[in-house]
Amino acid sequence: MCTVSFVPAKDGYVFTFNRDEKPERYTPNFISQEQLQHKTVYFAKDSKAGGTWFAADSLGNVVMLFNGAFTKHEKLPVYVKSRGIILREMIAAQDAQQYFENRCLQGIEPFSVILFENKDLFRLTWDGVEKHTIKLLKEAAYIFSSSTLYSDTIQEMRRKWFASYLQLQPQVNSRSVMDFHSEYKSEDRENGLIIEREAGCCTLSISQAVIQDNKLLMKHHDVRTGKIHQQQIALN
Repeated sequence: MCTVSFVPAKDGYVFTFNRDEKPERYTPNFISQEQLQHKTVYFAKDSKAGGTWFAADSLGNVVMLFNGAFTKHEKLPVYVKSRGIILREMIAAQDAQQYFENRCLQGIEPFSVILFENKDLFRLTWDGVEKHTIKLLKEAAYIFSSSTLYSDTIQEMRRKWFASYLQLQPQVNSRSVMDFHSEYKSEDRENGLIIEREAGCCTLSISQAVIQDNKLLMKHHDVRTGKIHQQQIALN
């Protein structure tokens, strides 16, 4: 499900991810490090399926997964593979965009990925029938909300919240973006940035990657425990 944002800020390119999920999908540990093919990958590991929703590699590439395409889809009883596994395969690939273009996705539930690769920014979307590759401006700020969890009206409202918030900041940086993701509209437990819905879906964690020069800083805020973990990584 989830809410993701990208911001070009004073302290680097900032990628922030609110994981909105059912409580049973809670994953206590965040930064797993593995050697996948030709590079080191740092990612949030789903303890149930082994996939990921947020990952970066030692070359400074980042992927963020959110459920659904452009509109809400009807969920099928069974899919052939987890979208989180697809994302792991994507970040492990030598060329993530090419992996998406070439990978057969029939039988995979619709999803979208924000991809930052070789300092270019893309939205990659599989709608269950077709693939869509949209190049985004890395000089612009974006926020995306899962179509499976947020209606078109709510998505547009959240885009307006984000734009207004950024305009009011004397200095946009990773901290101010994290503040937005963790505090803004906190009283709205249905559609604010930190949700806790009666139907059971809630915000489990907030993750952030900041890329500046030859450094990657990864942060993780466990909403359930309040613990914050961060790790700085030298990029190749």
